[in-house]
Amino acid sequence: MAREQPRNGPDLRSPEGRASSTAVPDPLTARFGGLERIHRTAPVGLAVLDRELRFVWINECLARINGASVEAHLGRTVREMVPALTDQVDAIIRRIVETGTPWRDVELVGETPAQPGVVRTWLEQWHPVRDDRDAIVGVSIVVEDITERRRLERENARLLEQARDSESRLRSLVDHMPGIAVFVVDRELRYRYVGGQGLESAGVRPTDFLGRTIFEALSPDVAALHAANYRQALAGHPFVHEHVSHGRHFVSHGRPLRDADGEVREAIAVSFDITERKAVEQALADSERSFRNMADHSPSMVWVTDPTGACTYLNRQWYVFTGQDQAEALGYGWLDATHPDDRAEAERAFRAAHAARGPFLVEYRLRRFDGVYRWAIDSAAPRFDANGDFLGHVGSVIDITERREAEDALREADARKDEFIAMLAHELRNPLAPVRTGLRILERVEPLTERGRDTLAMLERQTRQIQRLVDDLLEVSRISRGQIELRPEIVSVGVLFHNAADAVAHECETRRQTLLVRVPPAPLRIHADPVRLAQVLENLLLNACKYTPDGGEIALQAESLPDAVEIRVVDNGIGIEPDQQARLFELFHQIDPTLDRSSGGLGIGLALVRRLVELHGGTVSVSSAGLGQGSTFTVRLPRGAVRV
Repeated sequence: MAREQPRNGPDLRSPEGRASSTAVPDPLTARFGGLERIHRTAPVGLAVLDRELRFVWINECLARINGASVEAHLGRTVREMVPALTDQVDAIIRRIVETGTPWRDVELVGETPAQPGVVRTWLEQWHPVRDDRDAIVGVSIVVEDITERRRLERENARLLEQARDSESRLRSLVDHMPGIAVFVVDRELRYRYVGGQGLESAGVRPTDFLGRTIFEALSPDVAALHAANYRQALAGHPFVHEHVSHGRHFVSHGRPLRDADGEVREAIAVSFDITERKAVEQALADSERSFRNMADHSPSMVWVTDPTGACTYLNRQWYVFTGQDQAEALGYGWLDATHPDDRAEAERAFRAAHAARGPFLVEYRLRRFDGVYRWAIDSAAPRFDANGDFLGHVGSVIDITERREAEDALREADARKDEFIAMLAHELRNPLAPVRTGLRILERVEPLTERGRDTLAMLERQTRQIQRLVDDLLEVSRISRGQIELRPEIVSVGVLFHNAADAVAHECETRRQTLLVRVPPAPLRIHADPVRLAQVLENLLLNACKYTPDGGEIALQAESLPDAVEIRVVDNGIGIEPDQQARLFELFHQIDPTLDRSSGGLGIGLALVRRLVELHGGTVSVSSAGLGQGSTFTVRLPRGAVRV
């Protein structure tokens, strides 16, 4: 086949006449799903170029032909990668852009950096790639190295010419060519020779053709097309014809055969089975359609970058949401839609993930088409091929404005709750002082009747209970505001236990409960704030008193572990159902109020216990076999430094 000559044509520019350096169309990203598996095993070279002749996708086969890695091609022009073929490629690109029609079976001859000084021949298929507006934005390429084939054809032609009178030598040569079928017809379009292993894949035999004309051997519509091709060859002009036979795809190259006097007496056609190549082309098209359909119907904004970090694809949702077009958004243009105050952080997060070849997650404000900024969460994962080579990122952007607003409302409500708790505690504390003073005065009034003394004792108990609740409210408020400062020191667990037992002794006596304090015989010390730890123990013991019936038993235990101290408060009280245990330490959470208990609370004590224990770097948990089975509260505190 003659080498394709450069042609004059328009510059490869966008429809508006401006150079388009970033307008990479949607089809140029079709290398996902099954495509990665296909291109690894494809026997032909595959690539996609943009309007500026930059490689935006290339498979391993074509990369090897050009003598460079896949990564080395991406973003670089044909002139940079295969300078010897640039003029030929320019002519083809201009023709495609000008006419909008594909060029098939184009033969290019030249050198590549992979083999300098070696001239090779390629059979190439060039197809325009269009965007949603039907504008031509690039070219897809299928490349088959046919250097060896052309060498064989030349050699075969020479041998056929030399052995023209020896049909046996011709048959021996052709019959050993895999995937090739050879046909020779005379000027009357009668088959003079048919052979080659390619006949088997087409499902025909030489006897179906030999001695018969084209019109006798083939169906009328097929015969007319083949006859026109052979007449062209008999007139001295080669032809190339692609056709399907028995479900297989073939491409036939026809040439005239001349005798010693230069007269064309016969025409020869060599057919190559290109079924596998067609399957690759179809898979490429199917993968492109599948990816575009999936991405464009996704409710989120989907994007893809190449190994350089440039964005090569954004789905329809991005353009609908932002109002950008491809020329504005691709490359790094998507950053222009972020809020000016968020752009630097969004770009930093993306570039850091790109450099680390890792995932990333970032929140920023994204400008909607109407100019309103909306909060969005952008997450992505890296992509790698089978060899572990980095291909870029694929990610999605989701509008989370409503979620952010809900979170802000919750934070504001939480802050107001803390303010209310602090105010309530202070307001309750103020009248407690004169009440307690009044009780002290009443104690000195003589004489008191027995009923008066009982009433005074009851008022004393209720005042202490109110005082404890107010103190707990103040502590919770301080912790929520970060106003608690621990003052850790070396503390004896035994001393803490005895002090805590003394603090709740009156409560236990009133309820006729037995309090057992068990401390290991060896001295046990811990680095903690004694005041705050005393609050933890007193709250746990008072909680046990509340939910243990009169006459019940409560145990305060300690165990020394290699790196921690474990403190347990065990009771044989009413127990806790499993579904209640997970929320027991939440602020204001109360066990089912229908349970029989002698006194209640606001659901503050255990929440305060958890927060104080966590400030010490420890944990608190509860276990119970269920109602009527008692409960065990376990505090685990590290021996070492606390978190202040």
